[in-house]
Amino acid sequence: MRIQTRALNRKGIKAVYMKDITSPSNFEDSLTNLSLGDVKEGKIDIIFSSPDGLTDKKKKKLAYRPWYGRLDEIRSLVGGHVSVVALTATATEETKAVIKKKLCMDNCTEIMVNPDKKNVTYWVHNLLSDDICTNFRWLVNLLREYKQATSRMIIFFRQIKHMADVYEYLETSLKRDAYIDFKEGGPNDNRNRLFDMFHMKTDDDVKDFICTSYMNPNVIHYGPANDVDDYVQESGRAGREPSLQCNAILLTYIRCLGSQNIFPTMKEYVKSKNM
Repeated sequence: MRIQTRALNRKGIKAVYMKDITSPSNFEDSLTNLSLGDVKEGKIDIIFSSPDGLTDKKKKKLAYRPWYGRLDEIRSLVGGHVSVVALTATATEETKAVIKKKLCMDNCTEIMVNPDKKNVTYWVHNLLSDDICTNFRWLVNLLREYKQATSRMIIFFRQIKHMADVYEYLETSLKRDAYIDFKEGGPNDNRNRLFDMFHMKTDDDVKDFICTSYMNPNVIHYGPANDVDDYVQESGRAGREPSLQCNAILLTYIRCLGSQNIFPTMKEYVKSKNM
C-alpha cells in the first residue's frame, strides 16, 4: 500500500496510508507531508488502510472477513452520492457477478485490463508418472549443473505431502550441495539460513522456493489450481520485471484432475490442445 500511495502522490493525487491509528502519534507519523487535520476535513482523495490497522489490539483477534460481505449495508447508510470502487487483480465472470451482487453494483462501469504479461510464456507439460522422484529428477540435475547460476523459480503444490516429498528428495539427493559453503552449525545450517533469508534479506542465492501459496521469475505448478483465478494469480509471480522473459509451466501427472474442487474451466484449460 505504501508503494501505491507514493505512486498516487507523484501524480498529484492526495493519498495516505494509515498503518496504525491506535494512537495519535502513530497516526501522525503515517501521514507523510499531510496533517491529521487534512484527513478530518476530507482533503484526502484516497486513504489506504487494512482491517487490522483500523482496530485496537483487543479486537484484532475477531474475524473481519464476514463483514466484507456486508459492505452493501454501509452503502445503504451513507447514501447513493458516495462513490464506490471495487478493485481486484483477477476475476472470472462468476467472481465479478458475486462482487457486483454483494456490493449492490449492478449498474456500475467496468474497466478491465488484460492480466496477461507479454514477458511470460505459458506451458502445459504432461508427465507420464506420478512418482515425485521421477518427476523432479530434472530439478536435481539442473541444480547440480548450474548451482548458483540456476534460474530462480517458485514451485506451487496442491498437496502438502507432495511438497514434503520434494523437499526430502532434494535434501537426500543434493546433500551438502544444496547449500553454499555449508558448515555444520555455521551460517548455512537450517536454522541460521532460514533466519537470515527472512530477516537479513540474504535470499539472492535461494534458487527454488517450494510452497502451497506465495502471495519471481519462473513459476512451476505441480498439478492444476482449483480454478483459473488461482492459476492466474499464482502465475502472476512470474514476469514482475518486464525486461526479463520467464515461464509459467503447469506440470500435470496421472490423476491430477481427479479432485472435485477443480472447476470445469480449469480442467478445460489443462486438456486444451490450442493454447
